[in-house]
Amino acid sequence: AAGGDGARIPCHGCTDGAGARTEGRRRAELSSQYHEDYDAGAGYGIKEGSRRLCLGVGNSNALAIMIWALMTLGVYLFHEKMKPVHWMLLGVLTVGVYAATMTRTTFLVMAATLVLAFVMDKSSKIREGSLVYIGGMAAVAVGFVFSLYAAHISNWYELMPAWVVRIDRILTGRISSIYAFENGGGVLRNWKLFGDPNYVEYFDMGYVRLFFWYGIIPGACCMVLLFFLMRVCRTLKDAQGFVLVLSFALFTVVEAHAVSVYLARNYVLFLLGAYWTAMLPLGGEAIWWWQLPGAFWKHGSKAADGSFGRKATVGNCSEVQEKAATIKEAAR
Repeated sequence: AAGGDGARIPCHGCTDGAGARTEGRRRAELSSQYHEDYDAGAGYGIKEGSRRLCLGVGNSNALAIMIWALMTLGVYLFHEKMKPVHWMLLGVLTVGVYAATMTRTTFLVMAATLVLAFVMDKSSKIREGSLVYIGGMAAVAVGFVFSLYAAHISNWYELMPAWVVRIDRILTGRISSIYAFENGGGVLRNWKLFGDPNYVEYFDMGYVRLFFWYGIIPGACCMVLLFFLMRVCRTLKDAQGFVLVLSFALFTVVEAHAVSVYLARNYVLFLLGAYWTAMLPLGGEAIWWWQLPGAFWKHGSKAADGSFGRKATVGNCSEVQEKAATIKEAAR
């Protein structure tokens, strides 16, 4: 089979024309297994023998994911004003989205996000404790390691361990779909330090797509920023901000909604724009990115007062929190 650069790609167990036909047939079978036929005009799709609402956005999964993203952002923006009836209506929405789209993964993420947001909003003990924050960051780390292994092991079913195949079937082909391209797709051996403009293949696993599209070094920087952002949300006691980041971070393990050419669909970037200065040793000062060299010079020249190198805290981050409040109000 010919790769995207014209190179010959070996086919497992086959050669030349027979190999190309076998590889093509395998890709077609994998695609048809999880493909959804939809009618954009009618607003529904048909998959696994059931009608699923899609409203012309491509497929039912895409519709459910967009509703999840908007719900998660809405809870972050308006949770202070939400009454019990609002939480109940969001619960009904979650069940309704599943009934209309039959997307199990999105339903589980929506439900977990809603429950965690409600608990963090109503329980000061849990909100101010460390268990959720540490557990959430650990879960993201585990999900990222799983993504690395998936990129390493992805192949046709007969060439993967049986237990991986079982997991892949539960995940509706997300692991095997990484490999299902003529050049091996997003498998680990194809990753480059800074990506490749020819790498445009689409598959669901978000962290794999992040490193495949943009490269190992940019991907690693994104992961470092993600964990720093989660830590800052904990430090500044922004519990709902942490829920938003955690929801996106965990969902990105199996869905690449946030890793997209449509940059604005990644709502975590709002928080990153608000809190990035709190990640730096500037004593909680809020600045614009072009002021960064001057800020380091100013704080470095005043090292005697202990401002440089001082970590961000609730007490010294009033400027950062004010900036975050301004961005939040603009988003509303």
